[in-house]
Amino acid sequence: MQMSFAALRASFLSRVPVRLEKLQSLLAQIQQASVSEQTQLVRDLHREAHNLTGASGSYQCQALSQSSRQLERLVSAWLNQLEAEAFLLPEDLEQNLHHLLQQIEQDWSLTLQESES
Repeated sequence: MQMSFAALRASFLSRVPVRLEKLQSLLAQIQQASVSEQTQLVRDLHREAHNLTGASGSYQCQALSQSSRQLERLVSAWLNQLEAEAFLLPEDLEQNLHHLLQQIEQDWSLTLQESES
């Protein structure tokens, strides 16, 4: 039995909170990790952000896709710096990451409300 696009989109939206928890958990782990552990955790964070960006676009969740793309780009820049010189999470970057995670959550909530109406 083939699911309709609307049903697939609804299923995706129902799983976004789990993805957000994963992103937040990775960020918390990074903050507690040693320098040697950080790079892999940031790679994991980048992969999760990338996957959310792609899925959001596929399911035509534009605001969610845009905010998760911003997160992906920020984490990518951080990853590049980590791989180049292995530095700790600066406070301003941490604030930006938390802000983008909140934005993604708000965009998900609005997208979910729009899809239910």
